[in-house]
Amino acid sequence: MAYLTKKDESIFKYLNKYKGITIQQASLMFFPHNQHSYTYARLKLKKMYDKKQLKFYKNDITNEYIYYIDGNPKGLLTHDILCMTLYANFIYYNINILYYSNHELLLNGEIKPDGFIIYQFNNKTKAAFIECDIFHETDNKYEKLFETGIMQDKFGDFPNVIILNKTSQNKYSDNFTIINMDLKCSNFVEKVFSF
Repeated sequence: MAYLTKKDESIFKYLNKYKGITIQQASLMFFPHNQHSYTYARLKLKKMYDKKQLKFYKNDITNEYIYYIDGNPKGLLTHDILCMTLYANFIYYNINILYYSNHELLLNGEIKPDGFIIYQFNNKTKAAFIECDIFHETDNKYEKLFETGIMQDKFGDFPNVIILNKTSQNKYSDNFTIINMDLKCSNFVEKVFSF
């Protein structure tokens, strides 16, 4: 493998853990707060591709190029890519991520969120389930989980539920906070900073 810059190493570390990255995600996480961050990210990923360090494919649903190291890129679900866009926004806004997983199983496997994150914001530790409503709408599974009291015992409050969807349809609950966002997380500041 050719000489690696610190930025290359950071991108490889991320890809080894999360398997894929979009240009937008790379711009948020590795070139933050720069007027030309998207261009820099695009050029960096292209250069790594040209050196045969990365491969890419175009996701049919998000219409974005997904860069990856090796393996089967189709095993990287669109839900995972969308959750990582949310994750990238947490990084961009310097919100301390304490834990992230897209493999949580709750109630003996009855509930599997697309993502689960624990983070610190304004000196408070918060948790949130992440759901990507692309092919289906999130049903009432979190109401069922709320009724068990398991999450309240663990966190004090029931975690927020962040729903990424392609429509502007908002969901609500009388028992816990639901944060509705578009798939690109363009309303991240408005939605996350208000809770």
